[in-house]
Amino acid sequence: MLNGLKSAPQITRRLASHPNRFMWAVLALTLFTAGVRFIEIDARSIWLDESFTILRVWDSWSYVFRNVINRQGILTSDIHPFIYFALLKIWSILVGPSSFALRLWSGFGSVLAVPLTWVLARRLLSPRMALLATLLAVLSPSAQWFSGEIRMYAWLPVLTCLSTYAFIESLRFNSRRWWVSWMLLSVCSVLVHYSMAGLLMGQVAVALLWILRRRILPLRSLLIVAGFCIALLIVLLATNRPMVNMGLSRLETGFLEPAGMSALFFEVLGGTLFGLNAADPTGQTFLIVLAGLSILGAVLMRRFHGFAFLFYIALSFIVWWLLSLLIDNRPTFRYLVYIVPLIHILAIGAVAELLKGNRWSRMAAALSAALVLLPTTYGLVQSFVRTSSWQDDWRSAAHFIRQNWQPGDVIVASLYAPEATLALALSDMPIQIMPTRYLREPDLKTPSRAWVNANARRVWYANAGDPFLGQGSELDSLLVAPTLQGVYTFPGRSRTVQLQLIQLQTQRSATQLPGALVLPSSNNPGLLSYTLSAGNPYWEQPNALLSLFWTYRGAAAQVTDYKVLVRLMHNEEVWWTWQFPIDILPGDPNQPVQRVDYPLPLPLGLPHLPYQLVLDVRKGEKGESYQQAKFDLPADVLRCCVRLTEWPHSAGKATALSLSGRPVSPLISPLMPAQTMPVLPQHAQPRAACDLWRASDVGLMRAEYATQVRYGSKLPIVLTWCAQPSAVARAGVEAWETRLSLRTLLNEITATQRLVGTPAFPVAQWPADEPVRDQYTLALPPTLSTGWYRLHLERFRAGQRIDQVTLGWIQIVGYDAVSLPPQIANPVDGTAAAFQLRGYAMSQPITRSAVAAVHTYWQVNAQPDRDGVIFLHVIGPDGELAAQDDKQPEDGTRSTLTYRAGEFIDQIHRVGLPNDAPPGEYKLFAGVYDRDKDCCRWDVRQGGRRPPDDRIYLGSFTLPALPNPKLFANIIYLPTLSR
Repeated sequence: MLNGLKSAPQITRRLASHPNRFMWAVLALTLFTAGVRFIEIDARSIWLDESFTILRVWDSWSYVFRNVINRQGILTSDIHPFIYFALLKIWSILVGPSSFALRLWSGFGSVLAVPLTWVLARRLLSPRMALLATLLAVLSPSAQWFSGEIRMYAWLPVLTCLSTYAFIESLRFNSRRWWVSWMLLSVCSVLVHYSMAGLLMGQVAVALLWILRRRILPLRSLLIVAGFCIALLIVLLATNRPMVNMGLSRLETGFLEPAGMSALFFEVLGGTLFGLNAADPTGQTFLIVLAGLSILGAVLMRRFHGFAFLFYIALSFIVWWLLSLLIDNRPTFRYLVYIVPLIHILAIGAVAELLKGNRWSRMAAALSAALVLLPTTYGLVQSFVRTSSWQDDWRSAAHFIRQNWQPGDVIVASLYAPEATLALALSDMPIQIMPTRYLREPDLKTPSRAWVNANARRVWYANAGDPFLGQGSELDSLLVAPTLQGVYTFPGRSRTVQLQLIQLQTQRSATQLPGALVLPSSNNPGLLSYTLSAGNPYWEQPNALLSLFWTYRGAAAQVTDYKVLVRLMHNEEVWWTWQFPIDILPGDPNQPVQRVDYPLPLPLGLPHLPYQLVLDVRKGEKGESYQQAKFDLPADVLRCCVRLTEWPHSAGKATALSLSGRPVSPLISPLMPAQTMPVLPQHAQPRAACDLWRASDVGLMRAEYATQVRYGSKLPIVLTWCAQPSAVARAGVEAWETRLSLRTLLNEITATQRLVGTPAFPVAQWPADEPVRDQYTLALPPTLSTGWYRLHLERFRAGQRIDQVTLGWIQIVGYDAVSLPPQIANPVDGTAAAFQLRGYAMSQPITRSAVAAVHTYWQVNAQPDRDGVIFLHVIGPDGELAAQDDKQPEDGTRSTLTYRAGEFIDQIHRVGLPNDAPPGEYKLFAGVYDRDKDCCRWDVRQGGRRPPDDRIYLGSFTLPALPNPKLFANIIYLPTLSR
């Protein structure tokens, strides 16, 4: 045993000195790269170019090899060659057609680039320096970005490493096997992406130079190479006819507009070092350092292939600059991403040569390595950051359509809307996607317009920031009686992601829907009636459809401050609440009543209770109640739409599924047959599976609570139970008492306990295997310390505990610190018990009809022992209360009991005076009173004495006299008659 321990250091030294340790290191880096690349490979939404890839993969082999894209029934030519799409089509047949499976292909290419970089770098560098170049490939932010993109760019560095390595070996061994390998790899490279022709041209030029210098090949071999290049050029031109035609037309018209070489240079270097989601924070310092190291590496190494790498990079820039004269589609970095491994190897080559010098040279080498590795690591980290331009979020746009879908909806997609993304997300729904071209092309315009206007109730116009309806939109004059109901914008990187919701079949009517309950209203806008029906079965969230009927004769912009608060109540207890804007259209005097549908999300398992639906229309910043109504929900409405026990309902199965189980693509024209798409995985739907915790009589489906709450607040907890069928079959489930407690590891801090269920729906009446929600509120002491606490559940019968379980952990946190302004506009010296008033400030003077925000600034001298309300009173010239604003701190969300000594309060009061307020002097007073008693003000001290009404005097202001009404003389003016 001791001998083994003594020999352990020797074994370690031998392993470290073994040549194979580099291979193990490369393997470890490759495995690490796989974890980094695959961790969020499908996080970004599919954008426009990726949708072109998916359309090519979905279509026939003939279209793949002919570079044809079937865009919504319209055949268009793709400028990219076919090999990548053919291989991806085979991959999708073997693995699956989902976006995750398709992105795995790019991910594998990005991972494969790591060991291949090692193999290529090893030809020029020492094993240690080659390992450092491999580390750059691991950290490469561009490789991370393209690994999650369904395009060929993740494979271009792989092809660079393979073809360059084969080319080096061809020159080294002059073997026919290596020459043939290089030729085949070059052909494949160019047929994956035509920009690889720049690398091929550089290698051919270097080969000719090598041959002329060494004279190692006969003339016949040179002719074979030349014939090969000519054949490759013919294949390239034949498979990229659209690009050729584009270039010829530009030459004919003389319209040549090259890309800026300086911008191209720095964009490629920026993409190499920082990726596509970050930029050089110093401007261009790091980019210049990277360029200098690449040039220095070729010079210091003094190797033929080092200079060749530099030549490949320079020629790639020049070739792409020349191509930019001829084509419109000219992205820069992604088309030149294949030179990234060459840049990495040259930069590390400079570091390697500097390490061979003196101390100062070695210090420069360390600094150079840091200036490359640190920005690359920063770019890699930033590639995971959700910036506003992190993606073109068409996935969220499709989810929004799914969430708000109604029968009769149609999607009209503009040229830059990726229809494949919408098709993937909506393939199980009865909704069709139509391109705007169908509404404009002469042969399709008339029947397409007729079909849309006859079958569609609403149109979702998916576009890339196009003009709104009526403001130069493509849909202007193409739809019958359209009304723009809403515009919804989502994050976009390359283009704007926008949905315009257009109402076709008007939602106005002369009378409200038959059967709707009438709410008398003389307001404008005014809520007249409502209906509640089954919701959208294609949304993941259980929901009902709430239809409200409004009367309104004004402009739509005038109702933006109105919102509807919906509450589901039983015996004054709120079981569910939801708020949304009213979204009504401009008023029509001839048809004053209009219907607006709102999806109403609901939880599973609401108890079977007699609920009341409370509709509360609120207005303005303060959310004051504008109109309110309360109704008892009928039993049939409870069964169909409120008490949901599973989702989706059996009636909500995807009606777009064919008999074979393969979804029908929504990418169809009313004039063309439907296309069959691959079977895609369905969204995970909530089900009544009570497997969180089980006992002999009941199971727990879920426990809902906030995992981070503040001390002194109330923690709502919802337990969703399911009665076990065996217990129901015997004699029904026997009731129990539920005790929920918050605990440390040893002690109980606070608890609540009550009989489970409700008197109107006791446990004995619970159906088997149906979820039932059970609501609790746990009051957290204001003196509670911050930290982690355990939420514990216990059940009791007859005072005896029958079982218990820990539901999870809750973090108690403090409140955000509030600071006072360094200079308070109106200082005041006064105290209200533990609070000291430091002063106040106003956003504007208090006037008639206008609402002013008045800030009162308080300092907490000691922790209060009472829950108080801070008030601001405006006393008029007659000594009566003219206006007031009373609320708890932080807009009523925080109790005064939660304040500690040394904290501050910035209380905002919104006050205004009526239009007919009399002129004169008005006085401002502030103070605090008990919240639970609503009567007892806190003791006030001001100027060394206690005011009799316990109010702190702030100051006064004067209202001017009301303007006199204009008097008009009773004079009749007659026009002058002239001949």
